[in-house]
Amino acid sequence: HVDSSVSISSGFNFDINVDKDYFSGGSWKRLDVKVFVIDGFIESVGEIHHLLEKSSGTKEPVVIFARNFSEDVLSTLKYNFKRGTLDILPVSVGFDENTLNILNDISVCCNSELVSSLKGDLISKLIKEEPSEVHRVLASSSGITISNKNKIEKLSSHIKYLTEKRDLSISSPDLYDIYS
Repeated sequence: HVDSSVSISSGFNFDINVDKDYFSGGSWKRLDVKVFVIDGFIESVGEIHHLLEKSSGTKEPVVIFARNFSEDVLSTLKYNFKRGTLDILPVSVGFDENTLNILNDISVCCNSELVSSLKGDLISKLIKEEPSEVHRVLASSSGITISNKNKIEKLSSHIKYLTEKRDLSISSPDLYDIYS
């Protein structure tokens, strides 16, 4: 006997692997989540020290999307998550053809600024500023879904831009698929 179910959810879905140690009951689901989107590598705990201090006091859920994290940063976050002193989910998106623009897409969905060293941004400085907040984040083995109730003006213009780029790349199936 097999049970079937249908689930309807709204939001922005991203096919990103998340460390299952953060899942209880098969997922990490939080409401009113602070979001940081960083186009870079978080090498040291010192870069996010202010965020850790603030988060340990408020216990607010936070997601940090970044290209990657050092083992030291990951182990510190996981240790404090398991102790219950932090509720920070680190999400490493990597760097390949499938994730080339994913951080920009995530920042648009979250109505967040993309922190980038290419723009001269310092992670340690920007992590002190007030981050964007989204209504809900659900991370599971099937990826991440971000639900944002806020009107996002940047979203429609970003979708239009991607649709135009996709339509111009019709002669290149690989590029067409990436834009799709």
